[in-house]
Amino acid sequence: MVVAYLQTYHEAEKADIEDLLLNKVSNALNEDQKHQFIKFLLKEMRKEGTIVAVGRTRGAKWVLTSSSEKL
Repeated sequence: MVVAYLQTYHEAEKADIEDLLLNKVSNALNEDQKHQFIKFLLKEMRKEGTIVAVGRTRGAKWVLTSSSEKL
């Protein structure tokens, strides 16, 4: 879902990704746990080389890596 969003819009702030995923994450988690889950998901996608953060801190934008744009 994140990859499809980035293929369409080319970049996203963390808040954009949270808006996309918050209502999709299990209701068994509380709000803080949902935010932590999304943070962990982005971290794992970064480690796998699927996405990369451009910039730092609040102004960072997530984009697809060139190898994952073909997915």
